[in-house]
Amino acid sequence: MKFLLAGAPCLLLAACAQPAPPQYLRAADPAVRVPSSRPANVTAGARDFHIAGPGDWATINRRVTPKPKEARP
Repeated sequence: MKFLLAGAPCLLLAACAQPAPPQYLRAADPAVRVPSSRPANVTAGARDFHIAGPGDWATINRRVTPKPKEARP
């Protein structure tokens, strides 16, 4: 009796199920041609950052400080 009560809703819901979409069925078809995959170059577009020696702190400070605004008349 418990099996009937547990199984009846499952059978009713399964009867209302839609068929599988075609894109799901094509994924399982071994006859479908697929383009070959090539390994991607993981370093393409990367810049090389070499270690630079210490610089003059005054020059570095002038380079990173905000530029002075022009004098207003």
